[in-house]
Amino acid sequence: MPVGYKPMDYERLERALGVSYHPLLSSRWAVKRYGAVVSEIGARNGNPAIIRDGSTYMLYHTRKASATDDFKIVLRTSADGIAWSSPRVVMTKDMVNGAGYNVTSVFQPTVIKEWGKYYLFFAGDQLMYWGERSNAIFLATSDDGVNFSNIRMVIEPENDSMLSSVWHPWVVKFKETYYMYCLATDNRVPAARLASHRIAVFTSKNLTDWRWEGFIAMEGAHGNWDGGKMFDHALVSIEDKLLVMVYAAESVPNALDMKIGIAYSFDGVTFIGRRQLLVRALVEEAKFIADASILYEGGKLKIWYEVDDGVTVSATGQSTMRIMYAEAVPSESQVMELLLNREITTDGITTDPIDARYGSKTFWLKSNQSGTMYIQAYDEATRSFADIDSVSVSANVLARYQTTLGARLMRLRFVPTATATVSAWVLLE
Repeated sequence: MPVGYKPMDYERLERALGVSYHPLLSSRWAVKRYGAVVSEIGARNGNPAIIRDGSTYMLYHTRKASATDDFKIVLRTSADGIAWSSPRVVMTKDMVNGAGYNVTSVFQPTVIKEWGKYYLFFAGDQLMYWGERSNAIFLATSDDGVNFSNIRMVIEPENDSMLSSVWHPWVVKFKETYYMYCLATDNRVPAARLASHRIAVFTSKNLTDWRWEGFIAMEGAHGNWDGGKMFDHALVSIEDKLLVMVYAAESVPNALDMKIGIAYSFDGVTFIGRRQLLVRALVEEAKFIADASILYEGGKLKIWYEVDDGVTVSATGQSTMRIMYAEAVPSESQVMELLLNREITTDGITTDPIDARYGSKTFWLKSNQSGTMYIQAYDEATRSFADIDSVSVSANVLARYQTTLGARLMRLRFVPTATATVSAWVLLE
């Protein structure tokens, strides 16, 4: 250890500043994709929820083999979080109905292991007393993580309220309390409005009895990359001092063009430090990227997330939904992939908008064909994107463009002279 070096005392720093602090708050992230880890052409594999139990990674997720099949919750296991076993069914609608309920589907699992038991929370579309189906949160328990029983509803929706429908639960333990974050739909509010869709917070001391605490203090705002509805969240506790949330969000309400971001909380309700992590870079991500599951191991965030390519497979009657894997490493600069080995015709391609609220933005692009790279910024007056500059790109030569222009959002458009294979990324400082 160098002479004079002392480890940072964060609790002492918090007292001196009078505010809560954690080093991840000031960190930026270098994100690297590793591709699909669960992929079956024509099947829908999504809603990943991963725990590590000893030396085994356990992936619970929703699976739908074809358009005529039911959603089921399945389990896969892995030694490294990348190569996964074949799926084993752990929850079905028939199991829930056999416990006295009336659902047509089960989906969106989250699992936590406590007191030697596995607690599986999931959503189901229960037929409610007011004569309509509405999503509710169910719980089942298991001694081995495979055979679940004792199924019961733990969060019940309330008609004509902010909790008209509750779905996509995620449970995390933080400071001796269990927090459940779930999506809540208000059926009194038109779907195009942000107020129709919020992230609700419930707390518990025993994982069975839950109390509604309200909604998290985080919503989208027009003109931001996450200006639409926020979906598909996952959380992890860092040293029981900081909650890290990874979430998906639309650009505007009902666009369903989700990208993935990160936020932090010291109290489980107020989330701060929002940053963008992943945009749609791969062809498999053409429709959306969403539903992430995260672990913090080895000083990095391990991220599993679902993607939809939007291409219907005739044999199954549905598009392929895959589970992908990426890693985010704390960094002094934010690094995001914008395009990865994309085949682009002469019609060109426009990347997803990136959060440009950084001092310096450096765009990089490489193509095996020549073309023109256009840099576009969000115009606050017209609420649309406009070209601010362009760069001639030579075949197989790395093109670079740097700017300090102040803008909330920026993006690239690339038009090749012939069909090209293109990659692009951005460095934010």
